[in-house]
Amino acid sequence: QAEECITRLIHLNKIDPHVPNEMLYGRIGYIFALLFVNKNFGEEKIPQSHIQQICENILTSGENLSRKRNFAAKSPLMYEWYQEYYVGAAHGLAGIYYYLMQPSLQVNQGKLHSLVKPSVDFVCRLKFPSGNYPPCLDDTRDLLVHWC
Repeated sequence: QAEECITRLIHLNKIDPHVPNEMLYGRIGYIFALLFVNKNFGEEKIPQSHIQQICENILTSGENLSRKRNFAAKSPLMYEWYQEYYVGAAHGLAGIYYYLMQPSLQVNQGKLHSLVKPSVDFVCRLKFPSGNYPPCLDDTRDLLVHWC
């Protein structure tokens, strides 16, 4: 029964090609689930090649949106959730970039330096003097530390 569940988990990636990239409902969350399975079974139940293909899809999606919405000069990767550019960990840039930097994903070092690092630097520049970050890119209100 566990093997059947793992097979179904692997095939979830093929159900909806328009799934978002964010942590809670998207590709990064899916990758987290795949890594969780491998870690807790103590062996590679999910092929690393499958995980890396999803990472590539996330990077390509981020590059495409960055170019399409004219962010490329500021951030080579950009992601949206319901037409908003969230900054936080749950639906936003921080969560996606955090997972892309995890060693277990084995993202190509060149892509980490040319795509992920400048995108993280862009997010770091959004910090308010208070230490807070905006919930979305176009929100200039310094209200709280936003997790979403």
